[in-house]
Amino acid sequence: MEHRETELQGAIASTRQQLHVTEEQVTQRETRVALAEREVGFLQALLASYNAEQEAGIDGEMKIDLRKVRQIEELHKLLEEYKERNQQLEKDIDTLRGEHSLSGSGRSRHELSEAIDNERAEKLSLQKGSFNSFSLCTPLIYFPRRY
Repeated sequence: MEHRETELQGAIASTRQQLHVTEEQVTQRETRVALAEREVGFLQALLASYNAEQEAGIDGEMKIDLRKVRQIEELHKLLEEYKERNQQLEKDIDTLRGEHSLSGSGRSRHELSEAIDNERAEKLSLQKGSFNSFSLCTPLIYFPRRY
């Protein structure tokens, strides 16, 4: 029983560690999102400035180069598509991580949580019944389970 309790404590510690790692990942992603939003705003302002300069014809020598404007707009669209695809892939990765085990045992978080709850209930019932069914002089023999 002590062995099982040690295993459960290890699983709890592992889950807490995974929670900490996940919180760090969320913070990093939020930082990346903020930087990406600032980058998009900067690029949009730069494009607007470039277009305004082209239309104004600074020094009378600049002419509107529609080909370059179209190319810049295409690149901007490609960048937006790339960012959307990246976000979708990150969501897919997060979903897949959530479906798989944290400890590598092949069991999902839900299964591990149920196992912990079952073990706690079993431990509690054994503790309640141990004083009733055994005398205090009887040695308790423990055979650890093998998984």
